[in-house]
Amino acid sequence: MGGTNPKRNRQRGKEAERAIAKRVGGKRVGILGNEDVEHPVYSIEVKSYARFAGAKVLEQAERNAPKGKVPIAVVHVRNQQHENDIVMVRFKDLFIKCPMCGRTFLPNEMHYVKGKPQQCKRCKNDD
Repeated sequence: MGGTNPKRNRQRGKEAERAIAKRVGGKRVGILGNEDVEHPVYSIEVKSYARFAGAKVLEQAERNAPKGKVPIAVVHVRNQQHENDIVMVRFKDLFIKCPMCGRTFLPNEMHYVKGKPQQCKRCKNDD
């Protein structure tokens, strides 16, 4: 018989928070009512679902994106200001893994050669 297991759901949520914290170089704090992952730029709330209705919107953006462009889905709620629109982008398109040290960075924290990320600015400064 199916059903929810609150203890397992909390455990699954904590696992997702730890995984995201590791990928972004943040710290899992996950205290009820506060951010799940502490990061110098972002306040990160992590959710783990079996299915997510918004995924269809992002999948459409991916199908329609020309090669070489990052697909982004924007959801506008009627009668709301556009500055409050919800933006979805794949994790892999938002953060870039440094090929030298393996840490994950925002695009502006990378050093590029001919449009391709070569190394993070930390590794470049260590040269």
